[in-house]
Amino acid sequence: MSRGIEPAEPLRLTVVMNGHREGRLAHKTLRSVVRAADAALARGVACELVVVLDRPDRATAEFFEEQSELVDRIETVDFGDPAPARNHGARVASGGLLAFIDCDDLVSGNWLAEAVRARSELDPGAPVVLHPEWNVVFDAAHVLSRHVSPDDPCWRAENFVEHNYWTAPVVVDRETMLRFPYRPHAEGSGFGFEDWDWNLVTLASGVRHRVVAGTRVYIRRKHSGSRMLREIADSAIVRPSAGFDWIADRVAAAAGGADRVCPPPLDDAAYLDQAFSDPAFLGDMTAVASIEPLLEPTAQRVREFVPWDWARVFSPLGRAFCEALARWPAGVPQVVVCDADPAAPGAARAARAYAALREKGAAAIVLGVSATGASWPLRLNQGGEERRWAIEVGDVDAWRRPLLVARLLLQRPPAIVHLFGGGLVLDVLARHGVALASGARLFLHADGTDLAEALALAERLPQGTLRVLSEEPGSEGIAQPPADALRAVSGPRGLS
Repeated sequence: MSRGIEPAEPLRLTVVMNGHREGRLAHKTLRSVVRAADAALARGVACELVVVLDRPDRATAEFFEEQSELVDRIETVDFGDPAPARNHGARVASGGLLAFIDCDDLVSGNWLAEAVRARSELDPGAPVVLHPEWNVVFDAAHVLSRHVSPDDPCWRAENFVEHNYWTAPVVVDRETMLRFPYRPHAEGSGFGFEDWDWNLVTLASGVRHRVVAGTRVYIRRKHSGSRMLREIADSAIVRPSAGFDWIADRVAAAAGGADRVCPPPLDDAAYLDQAFSDPAFLGDMTAVASIEPLLEPTAQRVREFVPWDWARVFSPLGRAFCEALARWPAGVPQVVVCDADPAAPGAARAARAYAALREKGAAAIVLGVSATGASWPLRLNQGGEERRWAIEVGDVDAWRRPLLVARLLLQRPPAIVHLFGGGLVLDVLARHGVALASGARLFLHADGTDLAEALALAERLPQGTLRVLSEEPGSEGIAQPPADALRAVSGPRGLS
């Protein structure tokens, strides 16, 4: 698109389209991008279009080969991961600004021009990431959400532990992108959601994130086959980073002063109406529907949209994570994990193991997750003061408790994790065992009815991820712990 064009100012924007197996869907994305690029050109901004195809199927590759008049550069790579594919696009780009879009999504006609304008009005020496204001999810789901910036009164840092505030389409300085590349997330690693991870890393590094008013992105939610759906099905988790400490610091700072006042949330109808009653919003969506008919804003389709209003979102999981992180001692090499309710399987054995570790001078803490607020019998001796050490998660539902435990262990990784009991502990390992094993040795202490399930779980996980230990008579041969792992723990078989 930049060839043969003499814009009012030098080329300054490269659009990086990332493709894989989109086939003819990429045709709709390309038309959407060309529409936005033409609007930018009319305002004096020429756009270079770079397409990065990562292990493309034949239909996708052949489609782009036919678009030589529109596409300036096609790069075919073999990563199998959108993170390095986006990084590659940044490296080969010519523009000082980069706009990223996946090859099955669409953008509003004013997105590129308004993003460039917004960037030009900000300090050129201060890195910033620009996001569209409205996020319109369509196809397999219909969700409407207005992105908010960290300075918005309804922006709550703790929500970022559980939810990604912004979708992947962004405009960012090329220099910033090269300084903060996306981190790879190989499938099967237990980690995922590279854009969420990147948002956190950049925030913690002082990069500002701002929303460009009046712009939109149309995100296709597929029925099957997308990487995001696979990551959700596999219980992938965002990598640990300084971003999670940044969140905890923001929450602590807010607790020490006056909270920003978030206006009362709108009801569903009013939230949808603020978008669909806006002539600019409705006009652009109608224009985009000429490219993608699934976005035709008929009365029936508008009623299908579900609002996601950040003013209504509060994450008890995020709050519990931040509170626990603030209490977590630095550099603890061993952690004992169990359900902290006294009647829970493994609670008594975890108490014995923890007491033995402390008696022999081992640096250890117990991560006890209590859903009932029941009295927790273990105490952490820190700084000469006895203090209770248990995470009270009465407001965190059972499905999210394993995520809370995994998030804490990843952010403050010990060398060794001892896990006791069934239920919660088995769920933690089943969903996040691979990710946890990337930074710690995992030992699951199981007996009785939990033993068979523990052994089956160890078989399902990659070899070496988990070792099962048991106090069950006759089970001494299941696993012998290495001497340096459990030598400070005294007790029955497997713990001496």
